[in-house]
Amino acid sequence: MISLSSPLPYPPFLIGVIISVVLGCGSAAWLFHRAGYSPLQITAAVLTLSTSLLVGSKLLFIAGSWAEGNLTWQVFRAELLSRRLRLPGGFFFALFTGALVARALRVKFLYAADAVVPAAGLTIVGLRIGCFLEGCCYGYPTSVPWAVRFPRWTEAYWWQLANHIIPYGAPTTLPTHPLQLYFALAGLAIFVGLMVARRYKRYDGELVLLFFLAYLWSTWLLEFMRANKHPITHALVFVTALGATAIWVWAERRFRVQRASSSHADRRQPSPSVQDAPVPARILSS
Repeated sequence: MISLSSPLPYPPFLIGVIISVVLGCGSAAWLFHRAGYSPLQITAAVLTLSTSLLVGSKLLFIAGSWAEGNLTWQVFRAELLSRRLRLPGGFFFALFTGALVARALRVKFLYAADAVVPAAGLTIVGLRIGCFLEGCCYGYPTSVPWAVRFPRWTEAYWWQLANHIIPYGAPTTLPTHPLQLYFALAGLAIFVGLMVARRYKRYDGELVLLFFLAYLWSTWLLEFMRANKHPITHALVFVTALGATAIWVWAERRFRVQRASSSHADRRQPSPSVQDAPVPARILSS
C-alpha cells in the first residue's frame, strides 16, 4: 500500500504538466520530424496542438459544470484559472484546430494527424501523473494491494471527509484505487499500440480513429471507478465513443470496397498476348 505523506515543495499538478509537455511535445516534434515536416511546420503544429489541448479541456470542464448547475459567475472566474480540466474536450478541440493549421500550412491533415497522434498517449501519461501527485481524479476505496492513501492536503481526502467515509482528524484517506495511474497506464498502452499500428497503416486517418477508439472506450470504462462522479462528461464520452466506432466501421467498409474494386479492375486488365508483342527490328528488316 502506498501513502503520500507530505505536500510536495512545488505545485503537484504543475509537475505533471511539465512532464506532459516534455513527453507530449517532445514526442510530437520527433514524430513530425520523422514524417519529413520542416522545423517551421513542426513548431506551428506543436504550439497549436498543445494550446488547443489546454483550452479545449478547460472549455469542457466549464460546460460540464454549467450543465450540472454548479457554475456561478464567482465560480466561473475562480475555475477559469484553476487546474481543473476535462481531457476529452482537449483532444477534440485539438483535432478541430489541427485541421485548420494543416490547411494553413498546406499539408494533408489526416496524414499529419496519423504521424503525430501516438504522442497523445504520452501526453495522457504526463497529465495523469500530475493528477496522482495532486490527489484529484481519485478512485473509490478498495483493499487491493496497490491501493493508495492520500494525505490531508489532497482533494481525495476532503471528498472522503465530506462523505463521512473517514472521521474528522484522520491523517490520511482510506486505501483508494489509484485511478490516475490506471489512466496513465492506458495512455502508455495507447502510445505503444499506435507505434506498432503505424507500421501496418492502410489509409490516412486510420491511426486517428484507433486513438479515439482506444482513448474514449478506456476512459468510459475507467470512469466507473471514479469516486467523485462527473455524469455529464461520462455520458459525453460514451456518446462520442459510439460515434467514433460508427466512423471506424464506415471507414473500414469503405477501404475494403475500394480495395475490392481496385483488385477487380486489375483482373479485368488484358494481359499482353503473343500477337500484341512488339516485333523485333531485325525481323522487320529481313
